[in-house]
Amino acid sequence: MRILAATALLSLPLLTGQLAAQQVISIKAGLINLIQGDVKLNDEAIAVRNSRFSEMKNGDVIRTLEGRAEILLAPGAFIRLSENSAVRMESNSVVNTRLSLLDGDAMLEVMEMDKAASLEVLIGADKVSVQKPGLYRLDFANSNVKVVDGELAVVSNDVLRKVEEGRMITLTGDRLIAKFDKKSGDEFSRWVSRRSSYIAMANVSAAKDAFTNGYSMNRSGWIFNNWFGYYTYLPFGNGFYSPFGYSFFTPTTIYSFLYPPVMPNWGAGGGTGSSDRGFGMGSTPGGFDRGMGRGGYGGGGGYSGGGAPSGGGMSGGAVSGGERGAGNSSAGGARGGGASSGGRAN
Repeated sequence: MRILAATALLSLPLLTGQLAAQQVISIKAGLINLIQGDVKLNDEAIAVRNSRFSEMKNGDVIRTLEGRAEILLAPGAFIRLSENSAVRMESNSVVNTRLSLLDGDAMLEVMEMDKAASLEVLIGADKVSVQKPGLYRLDFANSNVKVVDGELAVVSNDVLRKVEEGRMITLTGDRLIAKFDKKSGDEFSRWVSRRSSYIAMANVSAAKDAFTNGYSMNRSGWIFNNWFGYYTYLPFGNGFYSPFGYSFFTPTTIYSFLYPPVMPNWGAGGGTGSSDRGFGMGSTPGGFDRGMGRGGYGGGGGYSGGGAPSGGGMSGGAVSGGERGAGNSSAGGARGGGASSGGRAN
């Protein structure tokens, strides 16, 4: 898995000037970052006009039929919908984000969470609140919630229950909490893992370009990557990982990773040489591969099955099956056909 991720990184075109004009956004939750197949917003087809993304306003309902969707919440947090699922936006504030799961199956991936912010999902009469960064599966049809990583607080009939990593709660009857095999996944969870890896790869070139163009930031946000055709997460600060173990760089940390210092190598005869630390495991703090074994959910068909792209970065098979936004239809590299679409925010 580490080798695949390093190979993908080395094959990335490091952009210059492609993202400089793109504003980092973090004002509202609800930006639809990617759709695949048949997805509707308020029962109307989601059309991409002039490379613009659709944004969910309070009360809007997004519904997947034979399709899937990825929606940006507060910076570093995503909700992804499986087929035949529906979510209503109750509050699109990034400090008080609240949604209702109306049908189907969804996964929350949270890499960063402000201490003053809240992220809640209503499932029937139950209120599910994210307490820590992590990975959460919300299953409306089977009335349960699983904590793959992190911690949730679930309020049912005014009773608060905490659900920790590796446990699930049934949202019926006595709200029983039990263990589950968090390494056991399915087609949807593997798609979520792949999406996380693509977002991480898009972060590398976006952070590189932001550094090259002298972009300054004082908070985390979403930044558009023309090559991938969708937004990626740009953190403010160090040490941010996806629950699948992928590192996310700031404009500063990407520089130290891509251009590590040359270490002097004093020879026995008094001469000097040099050793380039390169892209190896642990070569710099927060390296792309550093987190690959941390919470990676390895093990064949589990949550990381197919998580690391093997098609050689942004070209060829790295982003396949239409898994890209449509923010720039002429952009090279991360192409995947016409099954998915997105666009650029207003």
